[in-house]
Amino acid sequence: MQRIIFSILFLFAGLLANAQNLLIGVGAGGNLSRFKFTENLETAFPDSKFKSGLNGGLRVGYNFTPYFGVLSGFEYAQKGGVYSTNNFRYVYPDGSDLVGYSEWEESHRFVSIPLLARWQSGGEDGGFLLTAGFTFNIGLNGSIKQRFESPQLSAPLTLQDDDISFGSSARDWYRPMQTGFVFAPGFMFPMGERSRLTVNLGMDFGLSDSFNEKWKSFTNIIGEQINRTLFLSVGYEYHFEGGGEVF
Repeated sequence: MQRIIFSILFLFAGLLANAQNLLIGVGAGGNLSRFKFTENLETAFPDSKFKSGLNGGLRVGYNFTPYFGVLSGFEYAQKGGVYSTNNFRYVYPDGSDLVGYSEWEESHRFVSIPLLARWQSGGEDGGFLLTAGFTFNIGLNGSIKQRFESPQLSAPLTLQDDDISFGSSARDWYRPMQTGFVFAPGFMFPMGERSRLTVNLGMDFGLSDSFNEKWKSFTNIIGEQINRTLFLSVGYEYHFEGGGEVF
């Protein structure tokens, strides 16, 4: 997988050297992400909620025609989710216990490398956009907080406030790289001969379990946790001239 990513980025570097029909730009926006659980995890955490985050970064692309091109780049993305369960049993050191409501909030931070295809209805005049392709999300770090509430408590308890890691060792919760599939309609607006403004509203569908298999083998977890993200991104692009036309 890493070889494929580096090969495609190397191809973009060659196109950059040619600088015909090339575009470079920046984008930023916000997102709402949540975990999709399967099997026993879905039963254990029936209430999965959205968590807000930010995303933004650098984009590069190449237009084969005025209507069709490809995009890549680097993007920082905050993701995660909030999930909860009722009838959670908290046991004190002396053996006594309480039953109540527990909520977990996870914050994940990634560097994402998108490999996307894009169609634009109006050619160099902009118009409707349709973008789709894959994202390769490299985990940087993360954190988890757990709160517990019970009718017998005067205030909620913080049971967990820890860092979580991404990697391939048995102590790492999550895979170092997680893939997704992006589908994002939007619009492109001309801002002069070579400048463009883009607006996209899309979804990044997680394609696989985000848990690290080695860590998972030491737990009683049965099921998958998939990260899905709804995002809004506003971008600026500069389109280089290619063969007398600006695509």
